[in-house]
Amino acid sequence: MAFSLLRPRVGLALAALYLPALASAGLSFDEATQLARDQAPSLIAQHDALAAAQAAQPAAAALPDPRLTTGVDNLPISGQDRLSLTRDFMTMQRIGLMQEVPNRAKREARAAGAQARVEREQAMLAVSQLAVQRDVALAWLGVQYAERRAAQLADLERENRFLLDTLEARIASGKAMPAERTMARQETLALADRRDDAQRDVAKARAALRRWVGARADEALEGEPPTLAIDPESVRAGLHRHAEIAPYAAMQAIAQAEAAEADAEQRGDWAWEVVYSRRGPQYGDMVSFQLSFDLPWQR
Repeated sequence: MAFSLLRPRVGLALAALYLPALASAGLSFDEATQLARDQAPSLIAQHDALAAAQAAQPAAAALPDPRLTTGVDNLPISGQDRLSLTRDFMTMQRIGLMQEVPNRAKREARAAGAQARVEREQAMLAVSQLAVQRDVALAWLGVQYAERRAAQLADLERENRFLLDTLEARIASGKAMPAERTMARQETLALADRRDDAQRDVAKARAALRRWVGARADEALEGEPPTLAIDPESVRAGLHRHAEIAPYAAMQAIAQAEAAEADAEQRGDWAWEVVYSRRGPQYGDMVSFQLSFDLPWQR
């Protein structure tokens, strides 16, 4: 009974001990791509830009906020009714509500411009995602091939050391010339220089990868990159759908909407206003209604 209760705890402890090692077994190509897509600052900023455009879209075609007006009309400033709000029949305390109404063409142009801005941000987000995916893929491949070159140079250095270890005996037995000793030492120096260059390239490649995946760039790489099958004919046929060209259609729509809004300025806007006026208790209250129209003389 005691052993059966202890066994699950032992299993959990072993799992806790081995899971970190399994989680940090290596950084694969797909993991690096996913990490970059999740945490790239450029993508986060583009997501925020898209959210801002979507939030502004509903208000593009909405009417302006109404305006509340209040005041006093016909207040006497002289005579026996001076500064009285109730004794003169013409004095009125007024409160009104005014609403400006842009013309329909202007509102439709603003709505079209807002929709085009959303589409532009969506296209820019797709472009940014592809750019991040491309750059992190190049960074991962840069690390992989830099480390492969360093490993091949390490193999050459081991062979060179083996040659130096056996060269003295071969010279003594007459199987090698003394000049080969000098050549082997020169090769050792050349390989050392190439090793330093390879280590520098690995460090640079790791730094480039760290930009996209953070601290996981220091992990060993795991797996192979995906095999890319590219059909040149389909690439040429789809050039008009290239991601970097997609934002320009939305940008053209924005320009057309702005031109349509500018053209709508020639038609003028209008507004309505309702006013309630209160007079003294011995007089009746009043209600006023008026319409106003813009007169765009200078078009």
